[in-house]
Amino acid sequence: MKKFFLYLLPLFCFVTSVHADRGDTCDPVVQLGQQVNTLQQALSALAGQYGFELSFPVNADHSVESVEGMRLSQALKYLTSDVNTVLRHEKSAGCEMARLVSMEVLPVGEEGEYVHVKPQVQAKPKVEPVYIDNMELYAEEVLLKQRKRDNNLSPEQRKEFREVKKLVRQQLEDEGLLEPKQKKNRKNNKRKFREQAQEAY
Repeated sequence: MKKFFLYLLPLFCFVTSVHADRGDTCDPVVQLGQQVNTLQQALSALAGQYGFELSFPVNADHSVESVEGMRLSQALKYLTSDVNTVLRHEKSAGCEMARLVSMEVLPVGEEGEYVHVKPQVQAKPKVEPVYIDNMELYAEEVLLKQRKRDNNLSPEQRKEFREVKKLVRQQLEDEGLLEPKQKKNRKNNKRKFREQAQEAY
C-alpha cells in the first residue's frame, strides 16, 4: 500500500476552539474558521484543531455539508456515516467520554494512496539573549532597584554581571547610596525574630 505522510498544512490550521465550560472542553462545539467542502478537508481541519492523527485514503474523498455548530462527536459521526473507520480513544481526566487520539478512514474498493495528517506542534518562540553594553551602569540600576535584572543574559554576561556587581555594590555602599549588605541582613534577622516572637505570644 502506497502512503504519503504529510504534516497538516496552514490551510487546515486556521481554526478556533471554544472552551466555555467542562462540557465544551470534553466535547467541544465545532467552529472551523475556514470553508471546507470535502471530507478530507473537514477531517483534516478537525484533526488539527482537536489534536488527533488522521489517515485518509484519497479515493474515499467526496463533498460534504458544513458541520459548523455541531459537537465534535456529532460532527465526526455525521461526516463518516458512509465510510468505514478505525478509531482509537484514550481516557481524559475530567471527561466521561474518552478522547479521540487517532482515526483511520478505510479505502473504498482497491487500496490506494493515503494522506496522513498529523497535528502540527507549534515551536516555542526563541528568546533572544539581552546584551548589556555598560555593565557597571546596569549593575548599579539593578542594585538600586531602578530596573529588574534580565533573565536572558548570555552565560558570559551573567558571569560578568556577578563580578561587576560586587565592585559596584561596594562603591555604592561607600557613597552611602546603598545600605551595607551585612547591616541589611542584621535588620532583616531582627525583624524576623520580632515577628516570630509575636506569633509565639
